[in-house]
Formats: sequence, C-alpha cells, structure tokens
Amino acid sequence: MTYHPSEFSDGHDADRTDDSKRHHASQAHPSGSALERGNARHDADYGHSPNTSANTDAKGDTGTLPHDEVDILRDFIATGWPLGTEDDSPTFLWNEVLDDLAAECDATRLSGPVAPLDQARSIMRAPIDWYFQSLAASVPDTQLTPEGYAMRQAALPTFHIETRALSGVQAVAGNAMMSDHWQDAAANLAAALEITAEFIGSIADREDEGFVFLKRLIQDIRVYFESLARSADPIAGTASLQAILDVVCSEDFRLNPTQMVELLSCALPFARWDDTRVLAYDALDKASGAMDRMLHQAKTDVQTDLDSGLMENADGDLVDYPIELVHMHFEQTMLFLRHDLLRLSGEGEAADRFLAEHHDMEPFADSYAARLIAQERWHELLDFSESVMRDDPNQQLMIIPSDAAPYEWESIHEAALQALGRREELCELYRERVVEAFDSDEIFNVSRLRAVSGDNWPRQVELILEEYDDGREHFTRNMAYEHLLISEKLGERAWRYARQFPKSRTKLAKTIALAKPETAKHIILGPIGMDGSYEGEMPARQAAYQHIAKSLMKYASVFSMNEAQAIARKLVEHYPARAKLAQALHALLEAEG
Repeated sequence: MTYHPSEFSDGHDADRTDDSKRHHASQAHPSGSALERGNARHDADYGHSPNTSANTDAKGDTGTLPHDEVDILRDFIATGWPLGTEDDSPTFLWNEVLDDLAAECDATRLSGPVAPLDQARSIMRAPIDWYFQSLAASVPDTQLTPEGYAMRQAALPTFHIETRALSGVQAVAGNAMMSDHWQDAAANLAAALEITAEFIGSIADREDEGFVFLKRLIQDIRVYFESLARSADPIAGTASLQAILDVVCSEDFRLNPTQMVELLSCALPFARWDDTRVLAYDALDKASGAMDRMLHQAKTDVQTDLDSGLMENADGDLVDYPIELVHMHFEQTMLFLRHDLLRLSGEGEAADRFLAEHHDMEPFADSYAARLIAQERWHELLDFSESVMRDDPNQQLMIIPSDAAPYEWESIHEAALQALGRREELCELYRERVVEAFDSDEIFNVSRLRAVSGDNWPRQVELILEEYDDGREHFTRNMAYEHLLISEKLGERAWRYARQFPKSRTKLAKTIALAKPETAKHIILGPIGMDGSYEGEMPARQAAYQHIAKSLMKYASVFSMNEAQAIARKLVEHYPARAKLAQALHALLEAEG
C-alpha cells in the first residue's frame, strides 16, 4: 500500500524538525505515469483499446468471445484484493492500518518521560525472577548458577500467560508507548523485546502463549514506530532505530528469520520521508550484514558446531537448525521488506520491476499480475503469464483464490487472451482443457469453445476427437468429452469411448443408440431379455425390482414407451409369483405411451 500525498496535511509536517526537507516520496515520483504511457502505446500498436479489443478479431467476428475469466478477475481485484490501496499498489509488511492506528495513539499520547532504562529492566525482570523461583522448588535437578536457575526444558511445566511473568514487560512497554520521548521510549521497548525473547528461550512454551505475546509486542512497537518516524527528529530517529536494530541482530532473533524481518519492518515508515529514508536502507544493510557474518562464522569456526545449529527444543530434544537454511529463509523473507521499501520510497516502477523479476515467488507473481489487471495492461499480463508458466508450469497462485482462477496461472493467461480478443489461442486453450478434463465442473470449457469458435465449431470438434483418440492414452473418464459426445450426438464415437470406460455406458446409452441401437439396448437392459426373460437367477429383493423398473424407464426414454411396456408385461407374465416385481413395474405399465 503506498502513500497518497493528500493523506497528510501540513499540520503533520509541522511536527517535523525541518519542514523544508519533509517532502513525501510519492510527491517526487508520480505513480504509474510511464507505465500508463507505455500501455497506451501498446494499444495504439494493436489498433484498439483494451475495452474494445475483445469484440474484434483479425479474421472477423465468427463467434461470441467469452469474458467470464477477465470479468471475474477484474471484480476480485476491485473488491477482494487483500494487499491493494486506492492506487492498487501492493505491499506485504506495511499497510495503511498501521498508520491509522498510529494516528489514534497519537491522540492519547502524553508528553511525559519514561522510566529510566535501568529501572525499566529491573521492573521487567522482577516478575520473571519470581516465576523461576517458584519453578525451582518443584522442578527436579534445578541448579543455581551465577546467571540464574538452570533447568531442563523437558522438566518444566508448560508456560501460561496467566502466570503474569511478563507483567513487568507489559508495564514498561505500555509506559513507553504512551510517551513522545521517542529515543528513551525506543530504548525501553528494545529492552522489552530483548528480555521477552530471552525469557521465551528459557521456558517450555508448548502452547505458544509466550510466542503470541512476543508477536503482539512486535506489532505494538511497529505502530509506535509509525508515529516515531513521522514526528521524531532524524537524530532521535537514528538512535531509536539503532536500538531496535541491535535486538534484531541479537542471537535470540537471528534463528527466527520471520520474526526478525517483521521487527526490522519498523524501519519502513522512515522510508516515507526524504531526510530519514537512508535510515531504512541502512537498517536493512546492517541486518543483512549480521546474518552474513553468522553464516561465515558457521562455515569457518571449527571450535563450534554452528553449521548444524543444534538447539534444545521444549521437550529437551536436540533439534538441527542448519545455519545455511536459516540464512536462506532470511534472504527470501527480506525480499518482501526490500519490495516494500521501494514502494514506500516512491519508487513505484522499480517496485513493479522487483515483483516481475522475482516471479518465482508466488506472492510477488500474484501481486504483479493483480497490478497489471487493475491497470488493464493486458499485453504485459499475457507476456508475464507466459513467462511464469514457462519457468515453472506447476507454480500456483497464493493470493488470488481458486474460485477467481480455477486453472491457476492458466486462468490469468486466459483472462489476458479474452481481453485482447485472441480467438485462435482461446480455441486452442479450451480445446486442450476439454481433451485433458476429468471433473464435471470442467464441462463449461465446451460451451466456451463453442462460443469463441463460432462457424469454426465443427472443425474444433474434429480436432478434439482426433486429439483425444477415444481416450486410449487416458486412465479416467472425461466428463467434458462425454458432454461433447452427447451434445453433438456422436454415436459411433460414444461407443468407442464407452469401450475404454465401461462405467460410462449407461450415461452414453442414448447417444450410442444413434449408431448402434442393439448395443444400446443391451447396455440399458443388462440381464433383462426383450422376451421378458432374465439372465441368471433374478434376485428376490425390492432393490433389484426397482433397478429393473429404472432400467425400463431408461429404455423408454431412449427408444419408446410402448417397447418398454411390452418388455415389462412379459416380465410380469414370466414371473407371476413375484407380486413385488409387478408392483414395482405398475407405474411404468400405467404410463401413457
């Protein structure tokens, strides 16, 4: 989500130390202008606009081009896209809700001092010490060391937040967030993070209550830093961000890249202002440097087994956390932060390029596609979807739901083809889907192919029959193909298909009857003979009689009611002692022919 210049008034800028330098990034970088001009040129090259292209075709309008997929995606991007803003700019770690929450907090924030750092640390540690003292009396093999109590995590009871062990942290954090003494408050918040992370590493947090507390604390600090970045002078901002950065790069956070990057996102709001933007970039560089040094140490330090990253989990077992894997996870997660930094710095076009260049990561690819859809840049969407499918045919959508894009990236590709009126390519796409289909919910591709092909429909049917080859290379029934056989009344083809998939014979019997009536009669009647006989012993069960009645009704719908009634009468005559059989056939016998 990017910032709009109208959202902040001069009154906000009055809080800044140097108004003359407080130009928002987006004021210097109008969003999308070059891209829109490029798109307009693209439309001019093709001789039509995106709004009319779907109704024209180089070979003439021989059918109705479907717009189903493009309309569905347009609607989703306009109403359901979770990462967009008014100008459809996506972000992943920052959003305008943070800014709104910060504004609400500003209204109640006091201009008062915070607790001194040493006193704040004592307040936070006191309830934690009491918690461990109470455990020491009940946990076996507890040892008192200069650093505190040493206990095996496996022997510890599960931590619950109701113990109030973190009440001191809550008090100090609350006191800091109510103050506009930004630098002192940030120092206390950094200490709160440090002590909380250290505490969680020492307890048995089997139900993640401590971890949830830490996540909420990080979110609250992120909201506070929205206000800090907007209102503090650059010197205080630098010191405040450095305090958080020291915690980010500490050992307690380096093995948890997700939380590390989330906390590092406190730097993002600084990117929105000209005189503090460099602080955000420096913070990212310092964090990356810390992780690189950790990886280098793991590869070169022969005294420790950092390459394995062995740690004790809550059950007392050693778990392997490979440092190289942690570093790779960090680098991947940092990509989201780097993108948001570009976006908030007003580098919209660079952020879009970043999304496109990293399309192997699903959220980036989804977001760039959504951006192209929102801006009606269909030619670029067509090229982009082709590159995604070419590089990874199995890449899935992560943010765009399946009801908007049932065929994953192929649906995105289809939307671009529909918007651009690419009739031949759409025919090829729908034809391939019909050939490869198996679920009943894929039948709609037959109607889409019929609509887009127009006068060329007979040729499309021929191509499907040729490509499908009666299902010889397939291992399961194809509901779309069966629908085509029935709607086109392809009796001979239906029989050849039914020989490959015998369970389809009853469904296709009426179509098979067009070419092979005697075969269709045998399929429908099964063990029932035309003379009223029954092959083998007729089961003396009501279910069997009902099945016979159902088969004869099917026969009547395919051939004639008179013939079905004649067979029913012969059955009743052949089995006079079976009153329930006669009862089951009564409705059929009484029906008008």
